[in-house]
This record gives sequence, structure tokens and C-alpha cells, in this order.
Amino acid sequence: MKFGFLLLVCACSAQLQAQTTQAAHITPLYGPAGVSAQAVRQGMLGTCYFHAAIAAIASRNPDLLRSAIEENADGSYTVQFRDGSVETVQKDDVLYGRAKFYDQSDGLWVLVLMRAMAQQTVRNALVDEIGATPLPTGVKEMATQLIKSNDLILTAYDRAIRTTISQGGDMQRAALKNAVTSEASALSIPGFLSQPAIDVLDTSGFFDGLAQRIKVNGELFGAYHLAGQGGLPERVMATYDRPGSYVPITDMTSLRALLSKIQTQALPAVATSKDSVDVAVLDRIIAAGGVAGWWIPEHSYTVLEYNETKDTVTLRNPWGHHPGADGVFTLSTTDFITAFRGMSVMN
Repeated sequence: MKFGFLLLVCACSAQLQAQTTQAAHITPLYGPAGVSAQAVRQGMLGTCYFHAAIAAIASRNPDLLRSAIEENADGSYTVQFRDGSVETVQKDDVLYGRAKFYDQSDGLWVLVLMRAMAQQTVRNALVDEIGATPLPTGVKEMATQLIKSNDLILTAYDRAIRTTISQGGDMQRAALKNAVTSEASALSIPGFLSQPAIDVLDTSGFFDGLAQRIKVNGELFGAYHLAGQGGLPERVMATYDRPGSYVPITDMTSLRALLSKIQTQALPAVATSKDSVDVAVLDRIIAAGGVAGWWIPEHSYTVLEYNETKDTVTLRNPWGHHPGADGVFTLSTTDFITAFRGMSVMN
């Protein structure tokens, strides 16, 4: 029985690969800018934390991100995370994200990394919430094995979440259940395999736990500008490189010491702006020859360089514009500490 179950799992995974073989390479994995901070351009979602963090890693260690992605013969991508786990990202899902303007980067590599992290989030959430249900141990073990090893079930859930999540990151149980059922049918998953994975949505506590996990990571699935994004740049760093820490900006001495450390040790870093800045301060910066239009409240920027001699910080807006054609601008540390509340720095 166990052997037959594993054969079904393998057959379903092969079927998903076959369904995506026809996906054309409309956009190359890497564009002219290659793996670089300059290639990263945020789309319509509130994913500044993700794009700024990926740009930060790309600016310091581009080979690491390039080696994390393997392009497969069927058009899919295998992405390896720092902990050694992998996710297979289907080309159709990447092109879906492109069509929805989830990402505007040069090439598809940033969106592939974003999709892989979203899939990992769904898989881990499903496994954790199954473990928290009152289901019998044997049922839990079989369901957990199914989620861990079967990309078809994962894909059905992942796609269903993207079609039902609201802009605020919320989902309704009935809508998600109908969507998972529809996606499972579209993927031709046998009913005796898909139905238990769908029915678990009615198990006490399962949906509520899953919905909360997805809400926290909502931007990865198409929600926009959720509150409480604290910790997300660090999670991106930990997923693809090394763990990061959030460091509040409190005084000029510690700020300069941190910036010096970032520069000398080539550490990826993301700066997060405050929720408000006195307009008079912005006007003063512009009057003193500073660039206009650079400040956005509660926004993540990639830290590119600290010039200790000039005591300036060069940053990049992950939009890839605003201000200027590439979003790059330089501030004095005095202006920086006025406008930014903290930095996420790789350990």
C-alpha cells in the first residue's frame, strides 16, 4: 500500500512537469544586467522588502543567487535554499506572476526566487497546520508525506491562494476550498489523492492557522502593502544566504559603526524608512542640493555603499526608479538618520 502511494506521488509529479513542457521561454532567465542590484525592479505589489533584500544579496554575492537556480529542460526551475531544501518552480507560474506585474526585473530570475519562497511558505504552512490538527497520527503522517513530496497538491494550493487572497491578505474558507478543488481538477489530480488534501480545510483549526500564515506573507501571493512587515527582509536573507538581524538606528555613533561594518565586510543590508518625516527636512535636503523625490514612508531600500570619507550613504529604491532612472541616490548620514528607522543586516 505504501509503495503504491509513493508511485502515485511520483506519477503526479511527472504529470505536472509534462503539463508545463509547452511553456515557451518568452523572457530569458537573465537579462543584460545579469544577477545584479540594477536588474531588480519591484512590480505592483508591496514587496519592497523582498526586492530590496534580493538586490542587496545580488550586489554582494551574485554568484550565490545564480547558483541557487537551475533551469530544467521542461522549462521549470529548481531553486535550492540555504538550508539545502529545494522547490521546483513551474514556468507557467512565473509567467503568471509576470503577467500580473508581480515583478518587473531584468530577466525572470528575481521572480523565480520569489515564487520559490512563496511555495516553500505554503508547503511549510500546510505541514505545520496538519501537525496541529486533532487528526489521528497515522492520517497526519500520510498527509504530511503527501505535502512534502507531491508538487501537484502544493501547486493546487499555491495557485488557489493566489486567486482567492484579498488585497489585504485575507482568505475565505469556502472560496479557498472551491479554488483548490478547481485547481486540483485542472491539474488532473486523482480524486482519492486530492480529496483528503481538500477535506482537511474543514478540520478544526487548520484553515485559520493556514490563513494567518499566508496573511503574514501576503505580498508573495499577490496581496499588497500588509501591515507588520517587520522581519521580512531578514527572512529573505536567511532563505537565500545567511540569517540577518534588524538593527534600530538610535544615534550617529552606532550608525556610522554599523555602516562601516557593512562596507568593510561587504554585508548585504536593507534600510527601512520611517513612517513620516517633517516636510521641512525634505525641503532642506533639496535646497542643499540633495535629490528630490527619494523618500517614501515605511519603504525598504538596498544599501549599496557607505563612503566614510564623505560620510555618505548610497541607496537604491527597488522600484528601479524614483528618483532617477535607476533609483540610486546618496544621502549624508545626518539626513539618513533623520529619515530611516533601522536596517536589516546580514549576520
